[in-house]
Amino acid sequence: MHASPSLTPAQAEQLSAALPGFSGTWSLARQESYDGSLVLLVMPESEDLPTFSIDTAEGGIGLAVLRDDVLHACGRFETIAGVIAALRELTEAETSHGPGRRRLI
Repeated sequence: MHASPSLTPAQAEQLSAALPGFSGTWSLARQESYDGSLVLLVMPESEDLPTFSIDTAEGGIGLAVLRDDVLHACGRFETIAGVIAALRELTEAETSHGPGRRRLI
């Protein structure tokens, strides 16, 4: 078994450039995981919204949501573009959540 390659600074920049197009106000934080690989956190301005985590593992780029201190997997994607498209949909659902609306995760 071999380690998956880390996310790259270029992928982080792609995600950062996409954030202004998301519903709501989000920022990007970069962290290093225990094995030294890059982990990206998409964090909301509002405390009522969850944080999203992007990392690599066997099978692609992982996307997860951190809600109530529990990390929930959202899916694995082949490209950062796939992650961005999923995040756009998830952030739209989160920011429009209200009476009668269901969260996706």
